[in-house]
Amino acid sequence: MQLFQIAWKEFKLSLRDRQFFIYSLLFPIALIFVLGSVLQNAFNEDMTFEKVEAVYITQTKKESAAAFQNFAKQANGELIHFTEIDQEKEGRDLVAHGKKDALIVIRDQKIQVITNIPDKVTKTVLDNYMQAFSSQYQLIAGITQIDPAKLQPALQKASSKSAEITTVKPPSGNQVTSFQYYAIALIAMAMMFGVMNGANTFRIEKTLHTYTRLQIAPVSKMTVLGGNFLGTLGINALALLILMLFSDLFFDVNWGRHAGFIFCIYVSLLLFSVALGILLDVASNNNPAVLGAGNLLVQVFCFLGGAYFPMVGEIMPRFSPVGWLNIGVRNLLYQNEWQDAVFALVGNLALTALFISLSFIVIRRKEVY
Repeated sequence: MQLFQIAWKEFKLSLRDRQFFIYSLLFPIALIFVLGSVLQNAFNEDMTFEKVEAVYITQTKKESAAAFQNFAKQANGELIHFTEIDQEKEGRDLVAHGKKDALIVIRDQKIQVITNIPDKVTKTVLDNYMQAFSSQYQLIAGITQIDPAKLQPALQKASSKSAEITTVKPPSGNQVTSFQYYAIALIAMAMMFGVMNGANTFRIEKTLHTYTRLQIAPVSKMTVLGGNFLGTLGINALALLILMLFSDLFFDVNWGRHAGFIFCIYVSLLLFSVALGILLDVASNNNPAVLGAGNLLVQVFCFLGGAYFPMVGEIMPRFSPVGWLNIGVRNLLYQNEWQDAVFALVGNLALTALFISLSFIVIRRKEVY
């Protein structure tokens, strides 16, 4: 009962705090408007790429060789160009040195595609053309099994012209509008400000001169810590709900059927940030410098996680819980991929448990806090 009374007290105190509304609601919403408006052209620009250059070699005398040769001649166009070579080693060298994007080796039983790890767009173009050939070859193979004499007419009539092949890049977490991107990222930033709430868990009690009462009252330090933690969690969870609803209504972020799970991911980040703030405050014995250090740490996490502008690649965001969340939520929303989202949830909860455990250990070892 005492735990929830302290939590309710913390909840009400946070509602009276203007900084809570500024950092948790007004600041992220304003940033979404500003950054989303200023950088929307950068997100809407059509992606351009050079023509895919592929070489191929036929190492079989079966009908698949003739079929691919015919396909390559018809498919050459604005998106891709096929060139036949005589030696596989030559093709591997061209790919290895980046002079060609892919080597296609047609063998008796299979077709092997060797690439120099092209970008996603290049890979998508190549994949679509290979799928188009596969569909065409299956048709030709079926005709050949029925009547081999009809193989050549089938090859001549088969059409795989570049204009008739549609390349579609699968939706990804990067294919979002500027407002959608910053809504997802800046809500994460707002949750990271829980570091300040955590760092103020005991500081507010001492500032308001209520900590002395708690010390002489029949209330354990663990109950005080747990109650303040729950109160902070509750008020920030309310702010999170408001931000998600606002983003859905005004920034076209359709949380869809994943809304509940994504809410839990954001809450896990909130738990992480509050627990980190509590640990910093407890370990420093209420040193005022902790607030500045905590704010700096939040900015570093937000910068690495791509809260202010998209990072190139996914290496840097992996060093930030904000980055884990941004990648996981975007991939879940726009690709229906759960792996990164689950990793963000589990990682945040694991670190939260670690920070809280360390805080309990430090508090128990101190006679006076």
